[in-house]
Amino acid sequence: MRKSLLTGLVLSLLMGANVNALTYFVSSNGATVNSAALDVGVNYTIEVSGQWSFHYNKWFADAEYFQNVTMDWNNATEDYPSDVPQNLELLVDGQDVDWLGTTDGVNFADDIFSPTHVYRTYVTGTGSAVQFQIHDTFYGDNSGSLQVDVTKTPGDAVPEPATIFLVFAGLAGMAGFSRNKIKK
Repeated sequence: MRKSLLTGLVLSLLMGANVNALTYFVSSNGATVNSAALDVGVNYTIEVSGQWSFHYNKWFADAEYFQNVTMDWNNATEDYPSDVPQNLELLVDGQDVDWLGTTDGVNFADDIFSPTHVYRTYVTGTGSAVQFQIHDTFYGDNSGSLQVDVTKTPGDAVPEPATIFLVFAGLAGMAGFSRNKIKK
């Protein structure tokens, strides 16, 4: 009995740990992807990873950078030879984002190419969904997608009511079991 109560408590805590994270896949075909509504006033981390190909798998791009003819990685907003701003970028709510890159997987900063193709930005929830789209002037030669993870920023994560109930139910059960054992 005690073992099952403890197992229930551990499972409820583990289930609660994943409540605040959602994963989306944004295709390079130009389709938009909407997140779930983000809680008003809560801070979120948006982390995007991966790369997609354009020009019939000849070149690649990630959320912020693309490969040019010499196969060097360049900032898509600043260096793309196009009169279209934000080309080959992952847009958030239709806007260019200054994605923060990392060279060590821990420290993120502006204007940093991430060799692992992982970038972050931070937003505050407004009660509405956030929209993601890979922007290109021609989608017919693209393939692949980017993974977007939306998580509540640590310190802002709030357990759902069901998780809180499960934790307290487990604690109450353990207390009741202990009380019965002491009476005997």
